[in-house]
Amino acid sequence: MKLFRLLIAIISLNCFFQSHLFADTYAYLPNDDDDGSVTLVECTDENVIRTELESDTYTGPYYGVAVMPDNSYTLLTIYEENLVIKIKSVFFGDDSNDPSATFELDDGAGPRGVAIDTDGEYAYVTNYDADSVSKIDLDSSDVDSDTIDVGENPWGIVAYYDDNEDENYVYVANYSDGTVTVITDDFDDDFDDVEKDEITVGSNPLGIAITPDGSYVYVANFGSDTVSVIQTSDNSVIKTITVGDGPYGVAIGSDGDYVYVTNSEESPGRVDVISTSSNTVTAQYDVGDSPMGVSAPKNGDFAYVVNQDDDDDSIYYITEINLSDDSASDLTYDFDDDDSDYTSLIYQVDAIGVFFGGDVPDEPYSLSAEASSYDEIELTWEDDSDDELGFKIERSTDEDTGYTQIALVDEDTTSYTDTDVEGDTTYYYRIRAYSEAADSDYSDEASATTEDGYFSWCFIGQLLK
Repeated sequence: MKLFRLLIAIISLNCFFQSHLFADTYAYLPNDDDDGSVTLVECTDENVIRTELESDTYTGPYYGVAVMPDNSYTLLTIYEENLVIKIKSVFFGDDSNDPSATFELDDGAGPRGVAIDTDGEYAYVTNYDADSVSKIDLDSSDVDSDTIDVGENPWGIVAYYDDNEDENYVYVANYSDGTVTVITDDFDDDFDDVEKDEITVGSNPLGIAITPDGSYVYVANFGSDTVSVIQTSDNSVIKTITVGDGPYGVAIGSDGDYVYVTNSEESPGRVDVISTSSNTVTAQYDVGDSPMGVSAPKNGDFAYVVNQDDDDDSIYYITEINLSDDSASDLTYDFDDDDSDYTSLIYQVDAIGVFFGGDVPDEPYSLSAEASSYDEIELTWEDDSDDELGFKIERSTDEDTGYTQIALVDEDTTSYTDTDVEGDTTYYYRIRAYSEAADSDYSDEASATTEDGYFSWCFIGQLLK
């Protein structure tokens, strides 16, 4: 009988894992080749497809890449053509992937980096040769007629939407003058008349990334072998971290816990991993020759690194760094017309940016909050998604602003008890589901007010005995 029950338990557990499918995560890698193509990697099973863009115009080099928060499309910068192109993100099974929109920049702009703000409304492009930044309205597909002047040879760029202030904060790494320009875009003024700030960092800043909560920016200083940590509340450099030789790309994963830095001039190539809690290098991984671009899914514990093969300066391949099992391995796949495994080759110069996207879970609904005592609030909600990794719970004492994340709970969870509360206080809550690559929209808010705290004479009596 015990053996029978154990068998039933194993079968039930196996059925659960087969029935609960998690959201797919994808990597979009633009290729600098004569065909003008993009390599798409379905990360779950390492399915790799290269698709050609339907125009001889889009041959690269592609210097920047950015994926929409909802994974609907990807933007690529084409340096020599002064263009930004928009392609649909998931193109499995399609014979071609014709760009759905083209954004023309000024002659001589030389676009390199591109960033989409975290709300998905605007894109910002660094014009390397014009020392400026362009702005694209993604709803109307209009390129702002004005550009904003920044430092010399801007390259890496990130954009963060602050829903409390209703402003975009754009951070631009200016390669040739060792600075980061901060643009505050309030959407009211002409783009060439917005507020700007300038931060001195290391020599030749290149890659740049921002934590998911917008609190810190990490900048790879190629010329000084360091990473600068910028605190966004006052735009000050709070720490300079020594890394390997020639830091090039930088990416943030694990919901802001870890930073990946490619050291392009180390031999062999190396990636340093920085813990954001201590701002120290906590792990190092040997990868391929001349690692350049790197990206990590927002909530995932892995990153993809693009390496250069010294035997052929035009051929690149991908190394996957996986923190969950402390490994670094080259991504391989089977060609359709051959039974052998090959290193996953892509043709790419040095594109940097966020090249990860993925399926977005549906947002939870019917969130309710009820104070069960002066020091506990019970939350319940309905789960409308079948592919989430879990839920992020946020809380504030203000109905409109100041939300901070207080907990992560597992998939299929529909309740949570908040015990870190004070008496006679109103708390507001909102939650969202998350996958490796994306967060869902927020649920509606819910609130509860705790009872007055009370003084326990029985407890005092026990102390006096």
